[in-house]
Amino acid sequence: ATLFIDSDAGGKEVADCIDEGKKQDVIDLHIAEGDKEGVTGTPFFVLTNAKGGKSTISGAMPYEKFQTEIDALLK
Repeated sequence: ATLFIDSDAGGKEVADCIDEGKKQDVIDLHIAEGDKEGVTGTPFFVLTNAKGGKSTISGAMPYEKFQTEIDALLK
Protein backbone atom coordinates (compact mmCIF):
# COMPACT_ATOMS: atom_id res chain seq x y z
CA ALA A 1 0.00 0.00 0.00
CA THR A 2 2.97 2.28 0.54
CA LEU A 3 3.57 2.40 -3.21
CA PHE A 4 0.19 4.06 -3.78
CA ILE A 5 0.73 6.60 -1.04
CA ASP A 6 4.29 7.42 -2.11
CA SER A 7 3.33 7.77 -5.76
CA ASP A 8 0.22 9.78 -4.87
CA ALA A 9 -1.72 7.42 -7.17
CA GLY A 10 -4.58 6.90 -4.74
CA GLY A 11 -3.61 8.01 -1.32
CA LYS A 12 -5.03 6.76 1.93
CA GLU A 13 -8.26 5.38 0.40
CA VAL A 14 -6.34 2.95 -1.81
CA ALA A 15 -4.01 1.95 1.02
CA ASP A 16 -6.94 1.31 3.35
CA CYS A 17 -8.74 -0.75 0.70
CA ILE A 18 -5.69 -2.94 0.17
CA ASP A 19 -4.87 -3.27 3.86
CA GLU A 20 -8.46 -4.16 4.80
CA GLY A 21 -8.96 -6.56 1.89
CA LYS A 22 -12.21 -4.85 0.88
CA LYS A 23 -12.08 -6.14 -2.69
CA GLN A 24 -10.18 -9.37 -2.07
CA ASP A 25 -13.11 -11.50 -3.30
CA VAL A 26 -13.07 -9.66 -6.64
CA ILE A 27 -9.29 -9.97 -6.91
CA ASP A 28 -9.46 -13.70 -6.13
CA LEU A 29 -12.14 -14.17 -8.82
CA HIS A 30 -10.01 -12.38 -11.41
CA ILE A 31 -6.97 -14.45 -10.48
CA ALA A 32 -8.99 -17.66 -10.83
CA GLU A 33 -10.27 -16.56 -14.25
CA GLY A 34 -6.72 -15.74 -15.30
CA ASP A 35 -5.48 -19.13 -14.12
CA LYS A 36 -8.23 -20.82 -16.13
CA GLU A 37 -7.11 -18.97 -19.28
CA GLY A 38 -3.45 -19.75 -18.66
CA VAL A 39 -2.36 -16.24 -17.74
CA THR A 40 1.23 -16.21 -16.53
CA GLY A 41 1.97 -12.49 -16.76
CA THR A 42 1.08 -9.22 -18.37
CA PRO A 43 0.15 -8.16 -20.88
CA PHE A 44 -2.18 -11.05 -21.72
CA PHE A 45 -4.97 -11.01 -24.30
CA VAL A 46 -7.87 -13.38 -24.90
CA LEU A 47 -9.32 -13.05 -28.39
CA THR A 48 -12.69 -14.65 -29.18
CA ASN A 49 -15.12 -14.81 -32.05
CA ALA A 50 -18.88 -15.30 -32.35
CA LYS A 51 -18.42 -19.00 -33.19
CA GLY A 52 -16.74 -19.78 -29.87
CA GLY A 53 -13.21 -19.72 -31.22
CA LYS A 54 -10.52 -18.47 -28.90
CA SER A 55 -6.88 -17.51 -29.07
CA THR A 56 -4.55 -16.12 -26.43
CA ILE A 57 -1.53 -13.88 -26.75
CA SER A 58 0.93 -13.57 -23.89
CA GLY A 59 3.52 -10.85 -23.68
CA ALA A 60 4.30 -7.77 -25.68
CA MET A 61 3.89 -8.94 -29.26
CA PRO A 62 4.13 -7.09 -32.55
CA TYR A 63 1.10 -6.05 -34.55
CA GLU A 64 1.65 -8.96 -36.97
CA LYS A 65 1.04 -11.51 -34.21
CA PHE A 66 -2.31 -9.93 -33.40
CA GLN A 67 -3.21 -9.72 -37.09
CA THR A 68 -2.42 -13.41 -37.61
CA GLU A 69 -4.52 -14.48 -34.63
CA ILE A 70 -7.43 -12.20 -35.55
CA ASP A 71 -7.40 -13.36 -39.18
CA ALA A 72 -7.50 -16.99 -38.03
CA LEU A 73 -10.50 -16.27 -35.80
CA LEU A 74 -12.34 -14.53 -38.65
CA LYS A 75 -12.16 -17.61 -40.91
